[in-house]
Amino acid sequence: MRADVAVVGAGIIGALAAYELAKRGVAVALLDAEKEGAATLAPYPEGLSGELLEAGLYGLARYPELLAELRERGLEVEAGFSGTWVAALSLGEKEAWQAQDPLPYPVRGGLGARRFPGGFVHPKALREALLEAFRDLGGTYL
Repeated sequence: MRADVAVVGAGIIGALAAYELAKRGVAVALLDAEKEGAATLAPYPEGLSGELLEAGLYGLARYPELLAELRERGLEVEAGFSGTWVAALSLGEKEAWQAQDPLPYPVRGGLGARRFPGGFVHPKALREALLEAFRDLGGTYL
């Protein structure tokens, strides 16, 4: 087996990197220890700021396009992008997040809320879809 690139870790990010490289004709070996991972689609509530927040928002905006591409390959992934409510639990959070909306659900100690761009994706289904698409493109998964 010969590969131009080895990607270590087949979580969502590794599987996506391997898939995108394979789409571009790069011979990829994807190496993984088969450990569970997780995904988040809520860059604001995760406390990101600056360039990291910008990268998170950029990635979030690309999810619908990626999911449509996978759907065209016959790979359906459960996801939704209606936003993420965040409850401020301190005056500092309330101020930083400009959380002036009423709480949409009961939260002990909640001082206000704000809806941010975000959503959910089924992480295991997304990973499996990316791995299948990667294999379909001739990628090697070890």
